[in-house]
Amino acid sequence: GHGDPFASPYMMKVLENLHPQKKNFKLTLETNGVFFDEEHWKRIEHLQNFHIELVVTTNSYTPAISEAISRNGNLEKLKKNQLFMRKLRDAGKLDLIVNSMVIQERNFHEIPDFIKTSFDVYGFDNVVLKPIYNWGNLTEEEIWFKDVLNPLHPYHEQYKKIIEQPIVRDNPRVYNF
Repeated sequence: GHGDPFASPYMMKVLENLHPQKKNFKLTLETNGVFFDEEHWKRIEHLQNFHIELVVTTNSYTPAISEAISRNGNLEKLKKNQLFMRKLRDAGKLDLIVNSMVIQERNFHEIPDFIKTSFDVYGFDNVVLKPIYNWGNLTEEEIWFKDVLNPLHPYHEQYKKIIEQPIVRDNPRVYNF
């Protein structure tokens, strides 16, 4: 409810002061990844002996598409941070790293490449493909145009062909909402 935990001073303070008493403590953090860097990690690395899952919403590795979808994002910094996440995962300091894509008209064509890049370059354990929801910040027309999962959308048939590709369909590490 406080947004990205690594961008929120309040949530960072909560995480810095979090000292779980039970060894089976589990923490799942959702982030856009732009602030999950070495500086922020140092502030919470005392939690590394617990079960930490990190869910990153990337949406696109194509600069123009990323810029259009993730306003005020920084794709180059995000990619650098994802390599850092991989390093932490490989060292056993993160138990699970998941990359997610909110599917919409601008990025659905790159779903197969997004999955491949997530696994091969950044070492994500899983990829989650999510539908777009209107959280009250889009007009009815905007959400209709973005929602390629809508069977009435002009790109819906193209979307259906893309999600039938083996990297999407037959991959147990890909969860398509």
